[in-house]
Amino acid sequence: MGDVSFVRAKIKGLTAFRMADITGALTFTGAEFTHMKAQEEACRRAKQTWETLGDRKIADDHFYREMEAKRKQKNDPQKTLECIIQYGVGYGVHYEWLLAWWVAAAVVMGLAFSIANSSALQNFIFGFAAAFVPGYGISLHFQSIVSEWIGCIGAIFSTFFWAAFILVFARKYMR
Repeated sequence: MGDVSFVRAKIKGLTAFRMADITGALTFTGAEFTHMKAQEEACRRAKQTWETLGDRKIADDHFYREMEAKRKQKNDPQKTLECIIQYGVGYGVHYEWLLAWWVAAAVVMGLAFSIANSSALQNFIFGFAAAFVPGYGISLHFQSIVSEWIGCIGAIFSTFFWAAFILVFARKYMR
């Protein structure tokens, strides 16, 4: 078989692409699946074909849909907790989502420092910077316990964001 396309198809049953000899491209862009196991297997096979063809962007799109299907097959609370990974970092496919969340967290931290210390601009800049430098928010002595707690929480978040950032870029560019 050469290229196989299921663009915007509605697939209502289970699928079995393991035995098919697909030598070209396989795509499920916009396809709707009623069974998540079918979506997982179909998108995994499509991802593999696109990786073989050398198109990482389309392979990443199918990887995202594969991981989304895997998450939906899990039980709560694991399924709900994994939403953070899906919508926070896009399973390592959508680095721009991670950067948007990181900047949003920096703005929130800057606002929290401004409110806690009542000198708006200087503390906003400090809080914003602390979101990008792990431990920067707890490196200084503050006059209020609220500011210290904001600094501690910010240090935890900035450490998480740096780790996620490294992971996402390693996945994207080091394969």
